[in-house]
Amino acid sequence: MMESLLAELVAFETVSETSNLALQQWLAEQLAGRGAEVKIVEGATGRANLVAYFGPNKPGGVLFSGHTDVVPPGQGWATDPWVLTKHGDRLYGRGTADMKGFFAALLVGLDQVDLNSLSAPVRVLASYDEEVG
Repeated sequence: MMESLLAELVAFETVSETSNLALQQWLAEQLAGRGAEVKIVEGATGRANLVAYFGPNKPGGVLFSGHTDVVPPGQGWATDPWVLTKHGDRLYGRGTADMKGFFAALLVGLDQVDLNSLSAPVRVLASYDEEVG
């Protein structure tokens, strides 16, 4: 499951300073499907932040935060950087380590938790333009 989620995430060409809205909409659907209240906050030129909430609306809890943009692929790729490729026990694709892999792991992790019985809130933040400051 995690590999298929990561493949979907890698396919979004979210190079810094370009739109990440399609990825944010996909992530919003994934989180809402797991029971989250989700809000997309659009910013400049088609880029957006996403905030999602699980559990009770009260102080405390935990926040999972990551960014959706990636640096340009540059040269030296032996495979398409926007297609998840497996060689042995390694996965290659733009953003697999920074940070699309985080979002795939988070979604799989959320599936392991009874999100209806949380005593403290779980929040998710997905931001843009981290790679450019």
